[in-house]
Amino acid sequence: MNKRTASHGAGHGNHRDPQRDGTREALIAAGRALFARYGYDGASVRAITARARANLGAITYHFGSKQALYDEVVLRCMQPLEERILALTHGPGAPLDRIETVARAFVEHLRANPDIPRLMIQALALGQGPPRTAAPTIARVHAALAAVVREGQADGSIRAGDPALLAIGVLSHSLHLVLIGRALKTVLGLDLDDPGERVRVLDHVGAFARAALAARAEGGS
Repeated sequence: MNKRTASHGAGHGNHRDPQRDGTREALIAAGRALFARYGYDGASVRAITARARANLGAITYHFGSKQALYDEVVLRCMQPLEERILALTHGPGAPLDRIETVARAFVEHLRANPDIPRLMIQALALGQGPPRTAAPTIARVHAALAAVVREGQADGSIRAGDPALLAIGVLSHSLHLVLIGRALKTVLGLDLDDPGERVRVLDHVGAFARAALAARAEGGS
C-alpha cells in the first residue's frame, strides 16, 4: 500500500470503521463509473452519492472535494496498470520479448478495465490534458518502455530511431485497438470480449510491436 492510500482513514488512529470505509469505497466505485461515462463535469455530486447510496455531504466528508474524489479514482485506475507494465519492462528476457509482452498486457489490461481509457478520453475530448494523477503514471510507463527500446538498440536487436517516439508508437497502437473496440465489433464483427478473437488480437499486437521495432537482418528486405 502506498503512502497516499495508507493516509486515508488514518485520522482515527488504528481503529478502522467498517461502515465509514464501506461508504468511502462505494463513493470511489460510483465515481469511477460516472466519471468514465460522463467526465468530471458531467458526473454530479448528487449522482455520485445517489449511486453510492450515501448522503449528499459524503464526498466532502470522506475526500474533502469532488476533485479529490476524482483524483483518487484516477489513481486507483492507473496504479495496477503501472505496476503490471513496470514489472514486465524490468523483468527477464530480451528487449523485444519484453516489449511484445508489454504491448499484449497493455491491451488486455485496458480491455478488462474499459473505464481507464474512457477517463482519459473524457478529459482529452474537452481539450484538457490527462488527469493530474494519471500524468505521473503515464510518464513512468513511457520512460520504462523507452529504456527497454534503448537497451535493444544497444544490443542491436531494435532498429535505430528516437526511443521516446518508438515507445509511444507501441503504446499508441495498443491503446487505439481498445478505444475502437466497439467499432471493431459493430463494423467488423471483431469482439475483444470473445476469448478466441482476443487471442487473435493479442497475437497481432505482439507481432506488430516486434515487427515495428526489430532491426532488419543484414541483407533482409
